[in-house]
Amino acid sequence: MRFRLGLAIGLAVGYYYGAKAGRERYHQIEDVLDRVRDSSLYRDVRDRVDRTLPQSLERARVLLDDRTAVTTTRFGDPTFN
Repeated sequence: MRFRLGLAIGLAVGYYYGAKAGRERYHQIEDVLDRVRDSSLYRDVRDRVDRTLPQSLERARVLLDDRTAVTTTRFGDPTFN
């Protein structure tokens, strides 16, 4: 519950300050982000993430499946707990 409250407060504060900054500041931030996206470093990092993310997700799934199998065999059916 505390996480949700913190998230809601953070979104509200971000919205408030974003609206207060105005359209000109929005365009300034967009220009900076466009320059970052056009950089070779960003493209290299993005390519590396795109290559490694599917493998990492598969490893996480395997670990979770193994962990879930141990939990259900040790404690029985989790729907009854």
